[in-house]
Amino acid sequence: PLVLPPLRDREGDVELLAEAMVARFATSYGFPLPALSPDVRAQLRSHSWPGNVRELRNAIERAMVLSPAGTLLADDLLPPAPSRERDASVIAFPAPLARIVRDAVLETLRQAGGNKSLAARRLGISRPRLQRILSGESDDSLDALET
Repeated sequence: PLVLPPLRDREGDVELLAEAMVARFATSYGFPLPALSPDVRAQLRSHSWPGNVRELRNAIERAMVLSPAGTLLADDLLPPAPSRERDASVIAFPAPLARIVRDAVLETLRQAGGNKSLAARRLGISRPRLQRILSGESDDSLDALET
């Protein structure tokens, strides 16, 4: 059997893994490669990573998508602590797929400061498709999923 200590016990590995993941996601999303700032490195070291490498991967990808292109913000690295109050930016679920998609587009647009081109890039869709989703026009790919 292969015994691998939990990520929380391999502090030095966290930063190395994060650097590799940042490079991978920057390439796959077409973003400029951000450096890991001292704040980000401190955040990486201070978290216990109970979900191990999978949690780290998800956190890095989330931060890459939420942070402005070419940067990685420590505040975007870990999701905010859950609260009892419903956040206005939370996507309704369960809901019809078209509503979930529209809510995701609206939240991404909000995070992009209203910049539709940036929001479309972050979502991996074209700007015209983003506009169709916002206007409520039927999206054939969503219609196919709902049938």
